[in-house]
Amino acid sequence: MNIKSLERIVFNRTDQFDEEQFNKNVAKVIRKKRKEANMTQSEIAAGICSISYISKIENGECPPDNFYVREVMSKMGITLDEVMISEYTSELYEMVDAVYYDDVHKVQLLLDLTEKADSIAAKLIQIVGRLYLEENVYDRLKYVNGYKNDLTDFELMVYLYCIAKHEASLLHYKKAGKCIEIILNFDEMNQHLQFLVFLLMVESRMRCGEYVSALHYWNTAKNYLSEGYEIHNVYRMNLLYAEIMIYTGEFKHAEEELSKFTKIHHERLEEKMFLLIGLVDYHKKEYSQAVISFLRAKNYFFEESILFSIRSLVQHGDAHQVLEYYKILEEGTNSIYFLKLGEYYRLQLEDNIYASREYINNHLLSNIKKYDYAYLNDEILQELIQFHRFNSRYKAVDELRSRLSIT
Repeated sequence: MNIKSLERIVFNRTDQFDEEQFNKNVAKVIRKKRKEANMTQSEIAAGICSISYISKIENGECPPDNFYVREVMSKMGITLDEVMISEYTSELYEMVDAVYYDDVHKVQLLLDLTEKADSIAAKLIQIVGRLYLEENVYDRLKYVNGYKNDLTDFELMVYLYCIAKHEASLLHYKKAGKCIEIILNFDEMNQHLQFLVFLLMVESRMRCGEYVSALHYWNTAKNYLSEGYEIHNVYRMNLLYAEIMIYTGEFKHAEEELSKFTKIHHERLEEKMFLLIGLVDYHKKEYSQAVISFLRAKNYFFEESILFSIRSLVQHGDAHQVLEYYKILEEGTNSIYFLKLGEYYRLQLEDNIYASREYINNHLLSNIKKYDYAYLNDEILQELIQFHRFNSRYKAVDELRSRLSIT
């Protein structure tokens, strides 16, 4: 998916009325209503026009202000509202609402409803729902990309959001943020979609190490929590805030924020809470307790849970457990990023400072350029900076410092 081409579509978009498309929508609705009513063209034409003229209407050859078209619409009880939106548009709005309210039952119902439908809105419903269920949607995104010029404003916003979510799942948060910036050029947006967009922007800025910007978008996202919002969205916001505090070194503040949580009746958010508690424990040098917390997050945050456990066990000096958890990581993920980081932490057990630094130079530096995870990347860069500074390699120090995230 070419983000630049999508950006051009948004910037060049006008409010011109597409008469040809409108005529086709009218024809589609009339044909659909007639078939649903089990009526023939002859029955519709009776008292209005010839059967051949009905065929012309159903082929989109007549404008909606045509006298006979208006007579047919009146006879069949068709309103203008019905022809102003494409098939499954209302269901696409429902899917966005379902994701906002975290209604997994509704998400599944809409997926089942549109599984075999051909409209672009239906394809987008499938993408939104499957992203929510954390399934791979690359091929579906690629298919919709072929129709990007035909998308309505709302469909285009949803499509860009889906690309951003997909890129975020690959740890490509800079690309995700770029997609969101394009979405924000629209003057109007569905409120629930706006909240989801700003929430993703907070995560993207945070992962890129732009913590001030992340806090700005966090405050903006609060404004789009609708009245009567589900409590899980408040939890999501508070957990994001605690995570930003951890990444900026405000561990006491983060711990205070996390202590406010009682029982969260939401498995994913509860696991996120334990992951963050584990990070606080790690920085308090309570490594055994950190591992316990991390492992309570392994269903939804497998790579981070196991990687952070390995890092904690290295600090604790438990070589046997480190090797055991590294094997679990190898068997459970295809992520080159997490595997290389796991290997780096494992090497630290050998207490060979040169071997671990060489591993950073030969394997990690090129790898972390491809993935946006500032909290982990900065830790690796800082360690290598200290090594080069100790060896008076100041040119290398300056080059590495330029790669540290914005804090």
